[in-house]
Amino acid sequence: MAANKLNLKGLIRTMREDLLEAAPGAFLGLEEEVLRRYDVSRPTLRQAARVLEYEQLLDVKPGPKGGYFVDRPSGDEIVRAAALYLRTRGFRFSDSLTVSSATTALTTRLAARSKDAAACEDLRLRREQYRGTDFTVRPVSALMEAEEEVRKSVARLAGNVGLEFFGAVLYRHGSTDRRDAIFEGRPDRVREWQDARVRTIDAILAGDEEIAQLLEGRHQELARLWIGEDAERARDRGRARPLRADPVSRRRPKRRAES
Repeated sequence: MAANKLNLKGLIRTMREDLLEAAPGAFLGLEEEVLRRYDVSRPTLRQAARVLEYEQLLDVKPGPKGGYFVDRPSGDEIVRAAALYLRTRGFRFSDSLTVSSATTALTTRLAARSKDAAACEDLRLRREQYRGTDFTVRPVSALMEAEEEVRKSVARLAGNVGLEFFGAVLYRHGSTDRRDAIFEGRPDRVREWQDARVRTIDAILAGDEEIAQLLEGRHQELARLWIGEDAERARDRGRARPLRADPVSRRRPKRRAES
């Protein structure tokens, strides 16, 4: 009946649910088939399709082998957008550390509790690669990349998609806000950080939740401590910098023309 026909908002909502329940890459149908399925006009369907394509839930392919296909959002793009959003709102690296304290504590406990053999083996391999690398003689970016791989491995072992996503957003935010600055020119910090990370991984693999969470908390305290030290050093340099005379005051006054 015409009274039961979907409007644009209703179509978007219905199609979104259908797409979320279907497998990625599944064929929803040709445009004519999708029109009959939802009993809507072509302009309404195309408007809805544009919205769902923007949400990365639908992929409309043209041509003889085209049609409507189920799609899925790119995790990396969403994480990057969320991290940039936080930065535009004035969310600093120190803020990120405060929030991540809770999420990393829970992630660490869940990882230590996990019985996922494949995920444990992946973390064990990451641990060997991480421990066997001398990051003091490599660019700081190498340490950051290794940290990201370890973080992902621990999150997979924890088995909580929500914590994995929020952890990724907070870590990406730290990367855009120059997290690596605390390590630049400081091999002593790099060594201390690396040693602390290895001890935390060992506790997770040993299944010791309490020790793993305690070590992870101390790890984050190191970052806070170094941020504070660097900020204080920057303030000291600012106070020690000699005042520069105003260049305007050094200008010779113009001589008045004699009448």
